[in-house]
Amino acid sequence: MADFYTHLRALQAERDTDIALFLNPRVAALPLPIQRYDDPFLPYCRAIVDATADLVCAYVLDFASFMAMSAPGARSLERIIGIIGQETLKLLHGPFVGTAYAPMLERTAFDVDCVTLYRPEDVPHYRANAPYAAFQADVDISGQTLSLAPDLALRVTDDRMLLAGLGEDFADQVRAALIAMKESS
Repeated sequence: MADFYTHLRALQAERDTDIALFLNPRVAALPLPIQRYDDPFLPYCRAIVDATADLVCAYVLDFASFMAMSAPGARSLERIIGIIGQETLKLLHGPFVGTAYAPMLERTAFDVDCVTLYRPEDVPHYRANAPYAAFQADVDISGQTLSLAPDLALRVTDDRMLLAGLGEDFADQVRAALIAMKESS
């Protein structure tokens, strides 16, 4: 847990941002150029990550959005986590209930840095039995500021951020919206 906080503080200082981009792709809201793919989430998220990696300190990956596409969604989630890499923090937002999900979230599975849980009583189990951070979060965390410690918070983008552009330049439009969000703080 201390490593998560240390890493997050370092990223926030290095990139001069406390923004976490909420990745919750939905087929019906994808830009038209992406909708032609059989498995559209991966090229969509890859373009977004490529365009925004230097502007955010974390990505919040909405588990339900990816699972809405079943197996292709799970593959896209796994691959986009790999594309994000180890430098930028990855939070998997369930929010999960109970302790049975811990094996799915380990480094040999989705390889995330943090997981959101619905019940605060589940947090100690995840923190003690996994190599990542865990915290209790509301069902909908988009557009919220998550206070992780007295001096540490993340501003999570809302659903509208990914809708900034729907044409060929969708990733550039999301980048521009993030720049505007960063400059307004």
